[in-house]
Amino acid sequence: MPSPVTWSDDERRQFVDDGVLIRRGLVHGAVLSKARALVGGWLAEVYDPARLTAYTERSFAPELEEHPDLLALYRRSGLAELAGDLLRPARPAPVTRAQIQIRLPHGAQQPVKRMHIDGVSCPHLEPRDLRTFTFIVGVVLEGSANADAGALHYVPGGHYRMADYFATDWVLGQPAQTPDDIDAQDGTALTAEPGDVVVMHHLLIVSE
Repeated sequence: MPSPVTWSDDERRQFVDDGVLIRRGLVHGAVLSKARALVGGWLAEVYDPARLTAYTERSFAPELEEHPDLLALYRRSGLAELAGDLLRPARPAPVTRAQIQIRLPHGAQQPVKRMHIDGVSCPHLEPRDLRTFTFIVGVVLEGSANADAGALHYVPGGHYRMADYFATDWVLGQPAQTPDDIDAQDGTALTAEPGDVVVMHHLLIVSE
């Protein structure tokens, strides 16, 4: 019987301190290849360049959000168990939809998201909408994300800065997602390879 998929005590402490964890090569085999082929097929056959801004703000391939081959990345890889391990004794809500983000190659003029918190003052939401959750879990499907090409950038420990910001300065309906001192930062590149899994605290400050 396989051993349960868990985080070490050091990793849990790292998540508390930095707000992010990565598990290398967790997703592999058919689970990874099916999801990669699905998204690659959409990009080759369905992608509409006129909708690039909308895709970047919300999700590429919105038609595939509930596809079982994408949801298998969470349900059949051990990622669901890792999410539950961080939340214990609470239990995670069922994951029923996926969000897809793509960094287009070949110099495409893709909108860049500055430092932000997902669900807070987003351009596609009403100003008074606030959508909170516990954390983001992501799987790298394709390519090699590095500091110069495609990597997500984040502010280590930024979830503490944002908790203070929400408690003291932020008000519902304001357009600014982050304080000025954070918005001016470039952040730290989160490098990853296909099959790597990333878990980020909801208040972790990121740019894409």
